[in-house]
Amino acid sequence: MVRESPPDQIPWWCEMPYMATMASLVPACMIMFQIWQVMDCVNGAANIQALHSMLYIVFVLFLVVVVEVALIYNYIVLS
Repeated sequence: MVRESPPDQIPWWCEMPYMATMASLVPACMIMFQIWQVMDCVNGAANIQALHSMLYIVFVLFLVVVVEVALIYNYIVLS
């Protein structure tokens, strides 16, 4: 049985545009900051292999954060 709440009891931050912004802002800022840090450390062709390995690690971390944010978002929406 699903209990629906009246529209006047839903807080403003639970509405779709705000939740989508909050859910996408954290992972996007994290990935941009990490890529910026990695690109600052590259100083020539010798570090290309290190760059690729760091980008793989950053990508995996990004996927983990996206999954966690999606789970939290679903919990907030369903509760």
